[in-house]
Amino acid sequence: MNTIGYAYYLRIKVKPEKRSNFVELILKLRDDALREIDGVVLFELLETKMPCEFVIMQGFTDRDAYRRYANAPFHLEMAPHGLACVEGEPHIEALVPLGVGRMPASYQDG
Repeated sequence: MNTIGYAYYLRIKVKPEKRSNFVELILKLRDDALREIDGVVLFELLETKMPCEFVIMQGFTDRDAYRRYANAPFHLEMAPHGLACVEGEPHIEALVPLGVGRMPASYQDG
């Protein structure tokens, strides 16, 4: 079992007319990330009770795994299409895995 050492929480509101497209894009991104990037431990798309609002939970073994994901060609290709579905500014927050102890310095520089 891989331990999460680097994690993100994203809360995103999507344009109603783009909901289906957004879900399709993110589920494909999830499948690609889990299949192709070593160190992706968690990638879940969750829908809130609010219409067209989603939470994405991402967990990586370490910062290098996150960088591989962020720079993967399939991620870079999908990003502008996914952002075109978003309404307003998404809330993105780095999370501290409890097993790590204190927040690693790497969380503070992006």
